Amino acid sequence: MQRLRGRRVRGRSVTSSGHLVSSILPEPHAARATRGDCGQASTGGWLVPGLPFPRIRETLNLLAGEGSPYYAIQKVIDEDDTWLATFSSESLYVIVQAAIAAPELDRSLIDVHAGGAYAMHASGELFEAISIATWRFDYGGPWARVRADGATFGWRSRLPSEMFCEANVSDAFGFVLGMVDAFGMAAGTLAEELIPRFGGKPSRSDDPQAWPALMSGLLPPQ
Repeated sequence: MQRLRGRRVRGRSVTSSGHLVSSILPEPHAARATRGDCGQASTGGWLVPGLPFPRIRETLNLLAGEGSPYYAIQKVIDEDDTWLATFSSESLYVIVQAAIAAPELDRSLIDVHAGGAYAMHASGELFEAISIATWRFDYGGPWARVRADGATFGWRSRLPSEMFCEANVSDAFGFVLGMVDAFGMAAGTLAEELIPRFGGKPSRSDDPQAWPALMSGLLPPQ
């Protein structure tokens, strides 16, 4: 079977995204703690407690409210236990979600979830082509679902809140924005290569059918 032989794909650097976040966050937040001061050990014995969900939600709302020169940001959910927004442009369609995972540990999970294509012909060859593309990208990995209208896929990763603290808040959320860019490019590049072979449509925010396909990958498999 034909293998994908495309180039490695890189997005904007995480450093540049971190600088963007630093310019948006108020100075008291950006300089509240020194690097490395991320709190005490958790009850698990090895995890470091990260930012509490209200602080994660506050920071994401600041970023969404400020806007971006690269994406249109649309908030979908902004509640006490879940925050979700779409980041979109002409070439990418990405969900960022933060949600409380373990209230007793004050632990949250942050998902960056990019759409590639949907309504594709589902086959073993398609899923192999998606999975063997992982060597071309620095981080994250593929997701896929088979729906009534065909297969859908994209690129995603999940970060625990232990990676976020006041000492690194600009870098950490800069990394999230870097993931939006990198995963959107990864999913879009694969879609361009695979749609001619397996059919389907690219995931874009101006296509109402792309939203349920994109969300299907964010939900647990059924």
